[in-house]
Amino acid sequence: MTSTRPMISASYLLALHNFASTRNLDIAAQQLQHDIDLQTDRTPEGSISCVAFARLLDVLAKECGDEAFGLHFVEALPPRPAGVFHHIIFNSRTLRDAFHAFSRFLGLVTDGFTIEYSEDEEAGWLSFSCSNPVGDHTQFFDGQVALVAIRARQLLGEACTPIRVDLGRV
Repeated sequence: MTSTRPMISASYLLALHNFASTRNLDIAAQQLQHDIDLQTDRTPEGSISCVAFARLLDVLAKECGDEAFGLHFVEALPPRPAGVFHHIIFNSRTLRDAFHAFSRFLGLVTDGFTIEYSEDEEAGWLSFSCSNPVGDHTQFFDGQVALVAIRARQLLGEACTPIRVDLGRV
């Protein structure tokens, strides 16, 4: 089978299996019951369907009755070097530079969505856009927003305290 786009790193699936097992969720059973094909490729870097993964997160959230499943999932991800982003973050002079570079090079990791960093004199914000058919999978996108905040806090410690997070869906 040929994988269809958009794709994300298959490492998310291993992490999801580990997280789901702590909640007694059977991912394989849910995939079968809901006909979710992750379209795992066999490339060295390993990718899965972003659309199917996002759908699986929603199914698991409903199965365990956790409206914040995506947030709890990314909170459970272990801190680890983030490939190209590890290099970007540690070679950025400021958080602003890191966010600009992060949004510029996100396409090296996924084509499931894009992120744009903008700011004015009072605040900065990241805008996630999904031009591909990922759909309205709130668990996935809420989790991605949380992951950015969590990683920034892990890198900067108490110096990184978001004042507010707004999630608007268009």
